[in-house]
Amino acid sequence: VVSCNDFTLTGKDYTISGTFAIDPTKTPKTIDLTLADSKDPEGKLLGVYEIKGDVRKSCFALPKQNRPREVRPADKGFLMLEWKQVP
Repeated sequence: VVSCNDFTLTGKDYTISGTFAIDPTKTPKTIDLTLADSKDPEGKLLGVYEIKGDVRKSCFALPKQNRPREVRPADKGFLMLEWKQVP
């Protein structure tokens, strides 16, 4: 669920929530996540994203790592998310 700059992801055994900030003017477009339960107030997940139709792909570096330079499949040190809009 996304509302303004707040998000909540719910799975079978977890719930993750927080806030995000995007900058669609950069190339690639950037997204920064701050998790609500983070013990590090400076801890952000730095990422990039792309939107094609109703699919958004985001690639994030693990905490305290450099922002990825491109959206790419999950790899050591990175987290890849793919979201599809539901009607």
